[in-house]
Amino acid sequence: MTPSLGAARAPLPPRLRLVPPPQPAGPRMGPRTEPPQPTAQRPESQPRPEPLAPPRPLRDAVREDPPLPAAAIQRLALCAAEVLDGSRAIGQLAGAITEEVAQELAARRALRTERRTLYRDERRVVPVPGPPHASAPRPGVVEAAVVLHAPGRTHAVALRFEVRRGAWRVTHLTVL
Repeated sequence: MTPSLGAARAPLPPRLRLVPPPQPAGPRMGPRTEPPQPTAQRPESQPRPEPLAPPRPLRDAVREDPPLPAAAIQRLALCAAEVLDGSRAIGQLAGAITEEVAQELAARRALRTERRTLYRDERRVVPVPGPPHASAPRPGVVEAAVVLHAPGRTHAVALRFEVRRGAWRVTHLTVL
């Protein structure tokens, strides 16, 4: 059954109207006036104010670096090797590496893929990471090396971690 044209309709909801946002409180822009010119010089009897002391460096505050577990170093080394091997996406490491490291990994991955294609090498080797060797040359920086053991191959991964925005990020990475 179709509704007739003369049937009563349900009332429509009230329409919303847009209201411009309130203007920020502050001086209104009016005609430009020149700043007042000083008319009197400071009397010589008045002492000159002392210059402000330079701001103290923030090094006085105690800053502790977030912990960097050995297992995290091993996982990142293994993930980097898997990225170069082609079995892991670079985007999976995005939160742990800088953009420069990601670009370098992409370039090296392309070279390895081309090499595997030329030699028709379809082997996938899963390495086992050894214990990480880490040192901290200065606060906020850790340099680490991990040896990846695989049947017939051994790779070394060198990583440099730096604290950026309160978290450790890999700023340099080399797989040998």
